[in-house]
Amino acid sequence: MRKTILEKSSIYLALIMLACLAACKEPVSEALLSYPDQALLSSPVWPLRLDEGLGTLHLADYFGTDFEPDSVTYPRGVLGRIADGMIGLSMIANAKSVDRIHVWKGGFAYTIPVFRSDKIEYSLTLDTAFAREGPVQAAGAFNDWNPLATFMTREGAKWSTTLRLDPGQYPYQMVVNGQWMLDPGNPDSLDNNIGGYNSLLRVKRPTGLPFLRPFDIQSEELVLEIKGQISGFILLWEYAELDEQFWRLEDQRLYIKVPAQARDRKKSELFVCAWNEQGRSNDLRIPLLEGLPVGTQVIPERVQRQAMTMYFPLIDRFANGDPSNDRPSEDPRVLPPANFFGGDLQGLTQHLDYLENLGINTIWISPVALNPTGVYQEYPEPRRWFSAYHGYWPVSYHKVDPRFGGDAALDELVSQAHKRGMRVLLDFVANHVHQEHPMIIENPGWATTLDLDDGTRNLRRWDEHRLTTWFDDFLPSLDFENPLITEAVTDSALFWIERFNLDGFRHDATKHIPELFWRTLTTKLRTNFPERDLFQIGESFGSRELIASYMGPGMLDSQFDFPLYFAARSCLINTNSDFSDLADELLASLESFGHHHLMGNITGNHDMARFSSLAGAALLPGEDDKEVGWEREIGVGDPIAYPRMALLMAFQSAIPGLPVVYYGDEIGMPGAGDPDSRRMMRFSDWSAAETALHARFTELLQRRKSDPALQYGSTELLYADQHVLVIRRDWFGHKTFALLNKGAESANVDLPELGTVTIPAYNALFR
Repeated sequence: MRKTILEKSSIYLALIMLACLAACKEPVSEALLSYPDQALLSSPVWPLRLDEGLGTLHLADYFGTDFEPDSVTYPRGVLGRIADGMIGLSMIANAKSVDRIHVWKGGFAYTIPVFRSDKIEYSLTLDTAFAREGPVQAAGAFNDWNPLATFMTREGAKWSTTLRLDPGQYPYQMVVNGQWMLDPGNPDSLDNNIGGYNSLLRVKRPTGLPFLRPFDIQSEELVLEIKGQISGFILLWEYAELDEQFWRLEDQRLYIKVPAQARDRKKSELFVCAWNEQGRSNDLRIPLLEGLPVGTQVIPERVQRQAMTMYFPLIDRFANGDPSNDRPSEDPRVLPPANFFGGDLQGLTQHLDYLENLGINTIWISPVALNPTGVYQEYPEPRRWFSAYHGYWPVSYHKVDPRFGGDAALDELVSQAHKRGMRVLLDFVANHVHQEHPMIIENPGWATTLDLDDGTRNLRRWDEHRLTTWFDDFLPSLDFENPLITEAVTDSALFWIERFNLDGFRHDATKHIPELFWRTLTTKLRTNFPERDLFQIGESFGSRELIASYMGPGMLDSQFDFPLYFAARSCLINTNSDFSDLADELLASLESFGHHHLMGNITGNHDMARFSSLAGAALLPGEDDKEVGWEREIGVGDPIAYPRMALLMAFQSAIPGLPVVYYGDEIGMPGAGDPDSRRMMRFSDWSAAETALHARFTELLQRRKSDPALQYGSTELLYADQHVLVIRRDWFGHKTFALLNKGAESANVDLPELGTVTIPAYNALFR
């Protein structure tokens, strides 16, 4: 049945493509736009999100360095002041949900959209019966689980604090005299994914918001369908606002003429967002190729960003292509899971056909820079010894570790991947170096402080000392307050791009490095490689607000959406969980990162226990998932883990962002926490359940990379209850419905356009 659905979808898509090509042989539009010949450095429109109080717009993010505007005009309710290449902004009152800042240069107004924050005040209280003496603090998703960020004050019989929060769900706990506890005044709770619960704070979204849907291409016009009432909208081509000669509004439809200049540009973009009294609509991005929406014509080049499907192999644990370079440590203190297994770049190159057949077109490889040959003792108890098999302890910025194959092996991998139209992203470690790195040996003062004034050590203080903490006492964190360090490390990043023709980076420990570093690196990449579409994705565990703070037109393109992953994992693993909670989390991500974001939607990663062992309950509630991996063999447990893993992949394929497969998840590989989650990949002797899961991953990933609605389309949550979730994606005449059922029984869903659809138990349908 699935094959028939896919065949029909492919035929339908082909007909749309042929029709669009035939209809668009003539010029899309003769409407001309007064637009300077010199374009901005950043083509994708990036709205500025402005909260009450102060904000900053970095002109270099949008216009490049040394840009000086002639003048700037601000929307009603916003004040601004230019100084040192930045615009300081403050919202004073009554700002609209969507407005714009105009940056004037040479008689032309560049338009930067401004989104007003939707935060509301929420009062959190605790009765003094539960805490007669302080300190009393709150820690949760609203402050990155840092109790030092939120102290409560005593007012009569209650402790209280006021939070400003965007709509969404916020797990949290109270911290009374250092003891963590659920909020006794709040019966609402949520599974914490480690065998316990957190209290749950819910901030409701406004109702009656408008919605924009890419509907059709008629003659020379793009047609958007409008759901709900609108008070106004903003329409941009790149950063130029389009006036009435480019659009008309009739019968809840917006007809858009693409500027004639778009035909002369390989790539450009339309941006649309509407609003009414309740708030703003989804922001709609329409990437164009020579004036036509991407996905409505054949794309004769390497993968477009929105179409990326990513795979993460840990090099040492994926495939051993050349046993002659195996160099495991012979130190008896290193137990087997913490030693080299022999995987190398040659092994990955030999399995590119495997990845291509799976549906992968982008490979994120673990760090390959030279690492130390010795072994080192981990700081936390029980202080085990580790080798550098993972690659995250650099002792050089310019050499490929010979245990991974050396320079020639990386050259060959990139060359063979590019022949298949694949991108290759390198995991780049900037936050720290190993103590044997020549740079830190020659400049010991370039490290942040390890021994703090209070007598404690600055080790793994992830939130309290986020920008200075060390990962271990043999891994000095770099003090990026020193501009010499920023220059040296960003230059090293450029070396890897230039020398090995890589397509971008996955950045390790992003939130532990100041924003200035990312702006410096991005500026250098754009300046040195202006014709290359280099992609940067970061890793930050924390709130959506923290994650988003490292993304922007002058910083990173993307990060991994850990909050959404944890919500999806909890929803799919726990039988008493509810899809409506996951729907709320999905909306929170869309509102935080944009409705057409490029966030990484993961199936798992190397720092966490494997999804399959959690889904099959092989890992017990509340136990230390890292420690048990050393104590017993962790399997999958209940075979229900396999269809739950498939449901996770279906969800990640159905939503905006980039599906990211952690190696082995396509067969449901089990594992406890690091390093047990880093077992050697298996390419044969699969069980029937593993084979079926691999086939399902292949089906989903191939569908994702061939379906423009899933890649570029608008996203509507049509229905959500405890067991069923229905998502609709639309892209100019092509629509896809993703129907997920996590229940133990089949479920019927009635949809106006599909009729009654029966979704099998533990399954997903794409129609």
